[in-house]
Parts: sequence; C-alpha cells; structure tokens
Amino acid sequence: MSKSFVEHSPDRVENANQMICSYIDNIKSTADLYVKLTENGRSNVSGLGNRFYAKGVEEFFLEKRVPIPPELYQEMDHMRSHLTMGLFPEVKRAYVTIDCDVYLWSYEADADLAIFDGVPNTIMKLCLAQPRTGVFQPHITHVLVVATVSDIMLFGITNGAEEGLSLIPDPLFKVGLEGQMVKTMVSTKSGRIFFTAKEVLYEFEYQEKGWLGRSCKKVDKSSTLFGSITSYIKPVADGMEEVVVDCTRNIVYALTTKSSIHVFDLGVNGDECVKRVTLSVNQIMHDATSMTQGQHEASFFSTIVALSPIPCTQSYPVYLVATTSKGVRLYFTCLPKQSLSQHTYLDGSSASNSMWMEEYRPQCLQLIHVRLSPGICPSSLYSQAPQGVYTAHVDSTLSVMSTAGERDTVFALSNMYHPLEDVETMNELNIDGHVWAMSCERGSKLEMAKYSNGLSPLSPHPFFSQHYTKDEHILIFTTNALYVYVHRSPLDTLRCVLAEKGRGEGEAVMELCKSLGSVNSLVMMISILASDASSDISLKDKAARLLFGLKDESEMIDSHTMRIVSPGEKNLSEWQNSMRLPTHKWCGQGDMGRKNGIDGIKRTGEGPLQWKPSARHDALYSYFARLVFPLWNSPMAVFSPTGQMIPSLPAHQLEWIGVEVIKLGRAMDEYNLVPKMINPKMTEDDTSLHARFQSEAASRERQSLFGLRLLISQTAETLFLWTTAVTHGIHEVTLNMGEDARRDIANTRLAQLATNPVLSSIVIKSLIEFFLNDDAGTKELSERLRRQCPNLYSKEDALVTSALELLERGIACPSTGSSHRIIVEAVRLLKESVSKLPLIQVADKLIKLRAFEAVVDICLLRAARDDPKQLAINVYRNGPKMDNESMEVVRKRGAAYDIITKMMDDLRCPSSTVTPNQRVRTERGGGTVESAAMFQDVEIDEIMNAVLKSEDELAHVGLFRWLMMRGEKEKILKSKSVYLEQWLSIEISKGGGVKYLDVMWRYYEKNGLKGKAAKLLNRLTDCELTEISLSDRLSYLSHAIICAQSTSDTESRTLIQELRDKLDVAQIQMAIKETMENRGQNEVVISRELNGRLLPLQDLCLKYAVPFRMPKIQLEIFKCANYYDEEKIHNVWRQLLDREFEVSCDSGGSLILGTISDLQCKFGESNYFPTELIVMHVVERCFEYGIDSTFFVSLTSKMNLPLATLLNLLSEHYRKGDPFWRENGSARDYMVQLACTVVEDFINNGRKFTDPQRIALKSKCEVALSRFAVDLRSLSSHATSSVLARLERDLAILANIN
Repeated sequence: MSKSFVEHSPDRVENANQMICSYIDNIKSTADLYVKLTENGRSNVSGLGNRFYAKGVEEFFLEKRVPIPPELYQEMDHMRSHLTMGLFPEVKRAYVTIDCDVYLWSYEADADLAIFDGVPNTIMKLCLAQPRTGVFQPHITHVLVVATVSDIMLFGITNGAEEGLSLIPDPLFKVGLEGQMVKTMVSTKSGRIFFTAKEVLYEFEYQEKGWLGRSCKKVDKSSTLFGSITSYIKPVADGMEEVVVDCTRNIVYALTTKSSIHVFDLGVNGDECVKRVTLSVNQIMHDATSMTQGQHEASFFSTIVALSPIPCTQSYPVYLVATTSKGVRLYFTCLPKQSLSQHTYLDGSSASNSMWMEEYRPQCLQLIHVRLSPGICPSSLYSQAPQGVYTAHVDSTLSVMSTAGERDTVFALSNMYHPLEDVETMNELNIDGHVWAMSCERGSKLEMAKYSNGLSPLSPHPFFSQHYTKDEHILIFTTNALYVYVHRSPLDTLRCVLAEKGRGEGEAVMELCKSLGSVNSLVMMISILASDASSDISLKDKAARLLFGLKDESEMIDSHTMRIVSPGEKNLSEWQNSMRLPTHKWCGQGDMGRKNGIDGIKRTGEGPLQWKPSARHDALYSYFARLVFPLWNSPMAVFSPTGQMIPSLPAHQLEWIGVEVIKLGRAMDEYNLVPKMINPKMTEDDTSLHARFQSEAASRERQSLFGLRLLISQTAETLFLWTTAVTHGIHEVTLNMGEDARRDIANTRLAQLATNPVLSSIVIKSLIEFFLNDDAGTKELSERLRRQCPNLYSKEDALVTSALELLERGIACPSTGSSHRIIVEAVRLLKESVSKLPLIQVADKLIKLRAFEAVVDICLLRAARDDPKQLAINVYRNGPKMDNESMEVVRKRGAAYDIITKMMDDLRCPSSTVTPNQRVRTERGGGTVESAAMFQDVEIDEIMNAVLKSEDELAHVGLFRWLMMRGEKEKILKSKSVYLEQWLSIEISKGGGVKYLDVMWRYYEKNGLKGKAAKLLNRLTDCELTEISLSDRLSYLSHAIICAQSTSDTESRTLIQELRDKLDVAQIQMAIKETMENRGQNEVVISRELNGRLLPLQDLCLKYAVPFRMPKIQLEIFKCANYYDEEKIHNVWRQLLDREFEVSCDSGGSLILGTISDLQCKFGESNYFPTELIVMHVVERCFEYGIDSTFFVSLTSKMNLPLATLLNLLSEHYRKGDPFWRENGSARDYMVQLACTVVEDFINNGRKFTDPQRIALKSKCEVALSRFAVDLRSLSSHATSSVLARLERDLAILANIN
C-alpha cells in the first residue's frame, strides 16, 4: 500500500463498508430468477417481441470435439438388441452400452477405451451414484447402477490418483425386476437410487447389516393402496419417462409419457419419499393457454420433453422448468398462491438467506410463468426458432435445446450478457448426429460450507460472479462424437476484442460495452488492470485508456429537479475519441448501483444537493463487492452436527480472495484511481459556483475512494489471517476460547472483521496461544503474520509473540538462573511493544514466574502509553468529563492498575492463582524466607514499593484505594507518597467519608503539621455524620488539644480554649448517653442524636437532662455554661438528694456518701455546691429514713466539712430554721443526738488536732451543746431526759478536755 494510505480513519472505512453492503444488496436484487422473469410477480408471460431477445456477440465456442473411438464403431455394428449412450460428468467420462457390455472413456484426457463385460444380461440403463454412508469401504468413491432386462446391480468404482477409474467386477448388491423394464434411473447426493418401471417409481434400498450380511430390495414409492386397486380395475398406460432430482430442496420430479408431472417429497433431511401431487397435461395446457390469453394453440404446451429443476440457489419460488417440443419453457412452483404472494419483492431484493427447508416443502404444483421461444413472433430477430425439441437443459441463465429435423440442431439461449434485464441471446451450436445426452458444467473457485436445515443462499447472476467462477462448458454427446462447447464469459470476450488486431476492434468493444453498460464495462477493465496473468499484460494499456477515456465525473445534483449543477458530460463520443474510434451513440442499459449519494450543501431557494459518484467510482466499488460477495455478509464458519467448527471457505479459497483483493488495491495505486484533491481557483462570476460544486463532488469522491482503499487493505489482511487460522485448523485454534466466544467469532461476518480490527485480534490471540511452547511454529507464525498482516500484526505484535514464547519457556524451565535471564529478556521485549500487549495474559505468565515488579513496571508503562495527553490525570483532579476520549483513557488506565491490585489480592488468598506452593523458598539478600505467609507479605510490600517508586500519580491513587478498602491506614501513612495529601483532599471533597479525614489528620500529625491536624480534628468533631461516634469525637478533641498545644502557631493556640469547651460538652453528652444506656432508654434516639454531632448545652439540658431526671448532669451543664441561678441549683440538689435517698436508703447511706463525695470533688470550690442546703437536706432525709446519726461523722469527712461548721449549721437551723425541729419531739431528739454524735467523734479523736485547734473546737462544741441543753431542760418527757443526760455527759467530758 502506498504511503498516502498510511493514515487511518474508522469513519471512512465504515462509510465504505456501508456502500459495499448497498452494492451487494444490488447484486442480490437480481439473483432470484423469479424477480426478473415475472417482474416481481406481475408478469405471467414473456418471450413475445424483440425486447426479450437480442443479437449480441458470439458467446459459445467449440473447445473440442472428441470422436467416438473407432473400435467402438465396430462393436456398434455387431449390436444384437440394445444400445445406450450417456455422460458421467462427475468422473469426466462418456459411456456406451452395447447389449451386455459397458464402454467408458475420458473426454478430458482422451484416455484409452475401458471395457467392462461382467454383466450377464442386456443392459437397459446406467446410472452413477454416490455411495451411501456406512455401507462401503472408503476406497469406493462411486457406485455404478446397472439395470438389465432382469435385474438391477450395484458395482463399486474406485478412483485413485495414479491408477485412475476402475470398476470392481463383482456386484455388491443385486435385486430382481420380476419382468419389469427400467425406463430411467437417478440418484441423490446422499446415495439414494430411484428408478421407474411403467408408471411406478421405485427405490433401490440397500444396507449393510454387519455380521448378518448385506440386504437390498426395491420399494414402490408411488403407489398407494387405492391406486393399486384402481390400477387392476382400469390399467393406466402412462409410464414415467424421465425422473430428475432437486438436491437443494430434496424433491423428485417424474415426467410421464403423456406429459403429466408427479412430485415426490424426500423430506427435510432427504430420507423420506412421499408423493405429493400430480399435475396432468390437460391442466398444464389449460393454465398455459389462459396465461397467454389464448393467442397460441394448446399444441405449443401439450408435449413436454424435458424437466429441469431450478435449484434454490437460483430461485426460492421457482422450483421446476418444463420444456415443450415447441421450445416453450413452463416455470412451476410447489408453493401455494398465498405463500407465493409473500415473495413478491416490492423492493427488488431477494428473499432472506435464513429460509428454512420446512417452509419450502412441496405442497402443490402450479404454473407461474410461460416463456415463449424466439421465432414465434413474426417480427422476431431470429427467423429460425427451436422446433421439434426432444431434449433440453434449462437453468436460470442458460437454456440448451436439441431439435430434430433434416439434421439435429442445438440452440443455446443465454442471459449472461444481460444481467439486469430479462433479455436473452440465441446461438446455434453445430453438431453432427442425434443427441443422446447433454450436460452443463459450471464450476466455482469458491464452495461455501453448509451445516443447517436452511436453504442454501441465492447465488448471484453469473455475470457478477464470473471473477470467481470457472468457464461454463456444455457437453453434447451425439452418435458421432462428444462436443465440448465453452460459454465464454463477458470478461473473456472483452479480452478477446481488446486483443483483436485490425480495423474493427473499436466497434466490437463498443458493442460489448453498449450491452453491458458503463459501470459493468469499467469493472471488467479494472479486472484486467488488476490481473497478473501474462495474457493480460498486453491488454492493460487499452483497458486503461478505456477506463480513463470515459468522461464521467462525480457531480452535485439538485435532489428536487435532478438538475446537474456541476459541469461534466459523460457522452460516449468523447470516450470513443480518446480511443480513436468511430462515433457511436451511447445507448447502454442502466447501470446497477448508480444511486444518489450523500446529502450535500443547500442553496437558497433550491433543494438540497446530493453527490452523484462517477462511473469509475461505482466500478471500483462494484468490483470489490463482487470479489467479497460470498463472505461479506456471511458467517466465517459454521458448526457441524458433531460440534466441529468448519470454515465457510477452505484456506486456499480464502487466500485466493485475499490475493484478488490485494491485486485490486495495487491497481488502484498503480493507476492513481484515488484522485488527488484539486482546489479550483474561486472567482465571483458564475463559473466559480460551478467550480465550488465540482470541487465538492471531487472531494467527496476522493474521500469515498480513500475509504475503499483502506477497506481493501484491511480486508486482505483479514482474509490472510483467516487463511492462516484455517490452515492450522480453525476448530483447534479456537478451542482455547469459551464456547460462546467461539460461536460469536464463527458467526462474525467478513464485513465486521474487516472494519473492526479488535475482532481480528481475538483470532490472532488464539493463534498465538495455539503455538505457544512450539518455538519453530511461533516463529513461523509471527513471520507470516508480519508479512501478510502488517497492520493487524505489527512489529510490536511480533515482539509480543516472542516475549510470550520466552515466558512459556521460563515457566517450564526449572533452573532459577535460566528463568531469571529469560524473564529479563521477555520483559525487555514486552516494554518495547507495550501498546500491543494482551496485558492480562502477560501478567498471568509473569505472576506464575513471580516476577511481580515486572508486572508493575509493564502495567504502569502501558497506562502511560494509553494516555499520552494525561487526560486521566485531568479527570481525576478536576472531575469527570463527558467526552468519550477521556472516559476511554480512564477505563484503559484503570484496567492496567486493576491487574496490580488483583495480583496483591491473589497473594492474600492462598486459593487463588498465585499459590505459595509454586515457590516457597526464595533467596533475598542472603537470607531465606521459609514461611509462605511471611513470603507473601514480603512480595506484597515489594509490589507496593514498586508502585510508590513510580511517578504515576494514578498508580499511587489505585494503591491507596486498595489499602483503604482493606483498612490498612497505617501502610498508607507510611508510604511517604508525595501524592497522598492531594489524594486525601480529592476524596474528602468528593464526600469520601470520615475514613479519609481520619487518615488526613494522622498524615498532618505524622509530618509535623500539628496546626493543620488540630484544625482538621476540630472539623471532624463538627461533622454531622453517624460514622463518627461520640467516643471518636472525644478522642479527636483530645488529640486536637494536644496538637494545638504542641504548635507555636498563634491561630492554632487560640483554638485551644474552643477545643476544651467542646471537650467539656462532649463529656457531658457522653455522660447523658451512658446514663440513658444504663437506664435502657431508646437506643435509636441515642444513636441518632447523642452518638452523632455535638449538641448545644441547652439542648442537652432541655431534651435530656431535665426530662430524663439527670440532676448531676444538670449541675455539670450549669457549670459548663457558667450559668448560676441559686434557686434552680438548690432545686437540682434537692432532686438529686431525694433520688439518691430513694434509691440507696437501704445501704445505710454509704452510696449517698459516695455521691456527695464525687459531687464535692467537682463542685466543692464553686457556688454549684451549696453546703448548707446539702447538709440540712441530708439531715432531713436521714431523719425521714431513720439513718443513724453516725452517718454524719462520715459525711463531714467526705465533704471536708469542719466540725465547727457542722455544729453551727445544726444549731442555727435548730434555733432559727424550720420550727419542726423544735416542736416535734422525735425531730428534736434526732437533732440533739446528731450533735452529740459529732461532738463525741471529736472527743474520741481529739488528739489528731493541735492544742489550739482542740481548744477552739472544744469551745464551739460546748456552745452548741449548751444551746440544745437549755431547750431540753425545759422539757420533762422521758425521751428528752435520756437525750439530756447524754448531752450533759458530753458537756462534762468537754469540760475536762485541756
């Protein structure tokens, strides 16, 4: 391919593909005989008038005449009873039977006459059949069926490469005829043999029964019980004269003596035989007369002389052609009218190729078209029409009829040179003698595989497939010789007229081109230019002059008026002048595929412009479409019933198409068929407008041809790739794929493969894997792919293949040293070709070799190569973008990083791909690691270090995410990555969650950024997220205070008091939470409110402390809020003490003492601890609950309450306080005893005081007790006397204390 085609544009290739598909659709539109013959079901009759027949170039040429061997004439002179003659085209043999002898000779090689005289009775008919599967030995290639006057015998035929054709003398099977006479015989492709005797169709059934031997019999396939009875009552003398088989539909047709037709259905699989319908000659004559509107006598249709099945590859609705003695062709279908109407293709396209055999079983037999022979019309071009026809062969494009007269004449009618019209030409073939047999052979260079119950796809008209079909030969066997006529293709005819010397060469070329049209003519010229045949070299100059001589340029046309707005005439006169030929008016037929193209620009006041390509453009596209037609929209492979993957075409045929495509590309380069861009000078006059349109049209044509040239190169490489895969066995090559993947690749069309290199890369990958462990095979494969598929398999691909082979060798190599050297070399090759790596496959192999750092290096290098513009970094930092390019590189880089993280996951899981058993011991720095778990940790650390050493920011990010998912925050902090802070910031900005904030402040703290850490911790405590528990917030505040105290930053230090205040609030909130949990309150409320954000003190008080009666916490809230209200504080204390006494009165007051002690520690130095209130309220509750007065001795100790203060409080409260204590005897006595108990504790422990303290306390005790004594002495009750006695005793003791 030239350098100008190095650039690649997927859009251009796809546009070219779409155009190729449209050209192929156009080819398909002419493929079905029914469409053209009946004009889409609108016409029942054709052949009347000159528009159906034309004079043209001579199409048929006698290739050779093979005379009957002279010795055979001598044997004919001695014939006693019977002689037959015929052809076996399958083995290239002609035969003659004389009495009981068979004579065979090759009409291709003119081989010696072979004689077989092993038949004991007179031979009536011969038939060549395929051997049935499982019956004969493999060396038997054919079966010769011999029908004599008494029996039918089967003889085996071998056809070796050296010994040629030979007949096994002993019959393999034999069945008696019981006096019946065989009229005709025929066989199917599966080996079934049918023959007729009188009006009955029989089958010769034979089979192998193993050790039981062989068996055979004749089975009546046409008679029913009712038919058998009526035949005895009224015998029917209408024997079957001819039997033919439609092997594409599995149908047998039988023609009777009276020209009736029987239809036998062999079933979908060809293993049945059921008589479906009989169409009488009277009905045929009636239908034909009705179709021709009675303009022709019934005798034109009364005598049918030959039946010709139309295979489904030529038409789906048309099943059969019957030729009459007048040369009239009657076309039949076996579909009912309602089904037939579904095949009226309104768009001219053929039926779908996915037709199933079940839908097309014969249900009836009806006449759908009558084709009258030339010469019937008085104004016919041909004065002599076929009359007295006695044998014929008819298909979709060729009809050969043998007629009797003064001398036998053969007429050949052909549609080859009129592919788009229902027009035929007629040629007379000169022969000598009576015609015994005729056969037409049309071979193809391409044979598509088929394994399904679907009908075979329609084949294109032979004109469009002449590039890959062989010349058609007509074999005519007469009593004197065998004539081989060749039906010359239009391309060969063009070669001949170009090669002619003399004055008339121009007229011949023009006549041919006139009949074919400009595009079809140019296609053939391009074919000659692309040919490398020696016979075409001398023709290329003339073909090139013709190709460029046609003054037909691309144009811009008005889609409304179809007016050409760019100048460019395409008259034949200029073409002829360029060839120095006489002038002829161009009146060729319309060209297929010349359609309006791409929508163009608009002009004010006129319709939109459309691009109309040139004929040369259409010819290039048409030629390519015809070359790739068999595969372009067909699956590349099919599956046999046993599940074997079979290529649609064998390797040599795929290669042939590829070579032809390459030739076309070379011709386009050599002859500059992709025009150069010309920018005409623009002016302001009217011409400039034409110049603009002309430039636009030329530009579009160039772009279109440019896309075609690219498509040609890609198609050729794809075909060569598949050739390689098929050569080595496509089934075996694709076994490494999954079953679904294999079926997907098999169902892929060539169009998909050629336009999507990714699909071809799957095949390349399978080929490489198929050859791994085979050094020689891998090298040969790599060289072949580099040579034939340089774009699909580049130099980098070859390096990858070599590297994979080295890795396979390393895996199999037991030596550690050798393995290391192999890995180093393989990694070097992989780095050179990193863009083409099958990354996952390469990583798997390196992991098996435990070359983890190499995996990291290759993955990071691949990520960088996939994103040269660093688009993924931009997306990561600035947020996602919607453009496809950015998203694609993000995906690609992510895939590379995923391999690294998956590798670490596998190392964490012993059951995964990487197992410690593969290599438990390894030398590292002189030491040996024995533990598999430790070894895996070491390897994971190596992988992480390899990533962290790189400058790939996204690789660091991928590693951080992997570690974060596994909760390994400490490893993230230890990474010392320069990208860590930015990653954390980005994740936090995206709402990544608390875990990223948690790592962030630790990162700040670890790196000495105490101020940032404190601020971030403060931010964390304010987050309204349930993820952060209250205990976490307490911890954050504590750490924040420590960090703030450790920094000299003024802003951070001013934060300390705020943090402490928040800490106090958090502690109060925690106290409420714990209290509520201990009480069994609703945990939902706790988790949502208290365990979330920090609440204001007011909310804590009003929502929790007050409603849930938490007086202690209320006091803490008052103090924390610096709120003082004496009445409220006193009420809280009363509530607190009352609750404590209610709960713990049974404990003797010990629990109350603990509570008061704790509260004294918290509030003792503040106004929030009202001592007088507390003491007197305790006195009241102790009296109420009957707690012994000794309790107050402990109380003074817990409250750090001086003895004098307590006595003073008791005395003052007694004298000036609540009168209850003076008026209630019990209360008075309790108060006095309380005072005595306190004084007695002083008396007993007075030594612990200093002398001055003791004297002072003694005085205060005496004063306090004296005040109580005065009141008691005035009372006379018994209870009071005992209390007074204790009081006076204590006073006496006090008096003695010094």
